[in-house]
Amino acid sequence: LDVDEKKGTIKANVEGTFKLKIYEKIDERWKYKKKIKIAIKNKPISLNNDNEIQSEFQKPESIKLYGKVNEFDFLKDEKLEKNKLAEKEENDDFKNIELNEEDVYRIRVNTKTKISDVVYPKNAINKDIKYTTDNKKVVSVDKEGVIKALKAGKATITCTSLYDKKVRTKIHVCICSIDADKNQIVAHRGYSTEAPENSLSAYRLACEYGFYGVECDIYVTKDGKFVCNHNPSMLHMFGVDLEIPNCTYDEIKDINMTNGQNIDKYPNEKIPRVEEYLDIIKKYGKCAVIELKGEMQYEDLVRLSEIIDSYDMNDKIEIISFNVESMVNIRDIYSKKDCKVMPEFYVLSPKPEEIQSSLGDKSTLEWALENDFNIGCYYAVVNKDMVEKLHKKNLKCYIYCIDDYYFAYDTFDEFKIDSLAANTAEIIDL
Repeated sequence: LDVDEKKGTIKANVEGTFKLKIYEKIDERWKYKKKIKIAIKNKPISLNNDNEIQSEFQKPESIKLYGKVNEFDFLKDEKLEKNKLAEKEENDDFKNIELNEEDVYRIRVNTKTKISDVVYPKNAINKDIKYTTDNKKVVSVDKEGVIKALKAGKATITCTSLYDKKVRTKIHVCICSIDADKNQIVAHRGYSTEAPENSLSAYRLACEYGFYGVECDIYVTKDGKFVCNHNPSMLHMFGVDLEIPNCTYDEIKDINMTNGQNIDKYPNEKIPRVEEYLDIIKKYGKCAVIELKGEMQYEDLVRLSEIIDSYDMNDKIEIISFNVESMVNIRDIYSKKDCKVMPEFYVLSPKPEEIQSSLGDKSTLEWALENDFNIGCYYAVVNKDMVEKLHKKNLKCYIYCIDDYYFAYDTFDEFKIDSLAANTAEIIDL
């Protein structure tokens, strides 16, 4: 090699592969900066200010894949970051980083994703890459590197340089799918991110958008009517400081909702009766998830059970509550009925492992296991041990609320929960 030290021009006398060390002069002393590997043909090449080769002589040395948040989500984020850090320590300019083949990318079913890749060095003679998949039923990949997720499953995509077949890397993909019915996705207070919560419009939208079930919260009025609202007070949703248990139905039935999502689109929403809610659920063939709120007397629950029975849909009724006494009573009422199918009953608990005062010295989980109740809990406290113990007794675990698609997918995949409440249909694929 003939090197012009001032201009940074290199002239090769023979073809071949060479290593070139570059030094930088600092305070009258030459300091080693970097080493580059070059493949030479019989023509001059030069370096720019970033010490990058200008001529396109080199063959591909490696293929780098980039996983972006809006394209891929890493199942093993921490491991990947450690791999990157380790590579950086060895090679500050990231010249030869490749994704570890054990890393798996998640892609949502029925979506397309472009593989972001770069052939190194950037001035390679032929940057063309061939993409192949080992499972064409799960994913397809075109010549541009666009992945189409066809169905739930796993596949490996191989990226191979057309110039040198030895230069290749692999990407393992997991195609994710959340089925509204199979995974039993429940609309929390109706489709509450599109219409005011616990409104007839929110219930109707939830059915139209394909949720498996629709949850409502019910209180009993002073005259024994069952109405849907999350709080005992009407202040939050209706702007009036009235307590539902202290009012008759006639006193509150004509008050319009004033708050809630997209309230301007739904100006005439009134407080729904449970019968109106059940009319919608029955019409669309969905599952009614009824949360008992406040203090309900045994006689109240008897009347509620009669209303539910009149719809002849016990196979699609789930009754849930934080109030253990209400849950014990409603199940007792149904145990005395001549029912072909019983509703399902869930005791709700923010933290199933904690001692609940209403259960004596037992945790909610212990009590539920002893008394054959399903459990519903906040997503942040679910764990494998709890779900496994419930499943061993043929009991179920329902969690609330997750609105992120991949978070919901991971929760089903890791904990094997039975049902999940969400505020949006955006997590539903089918």
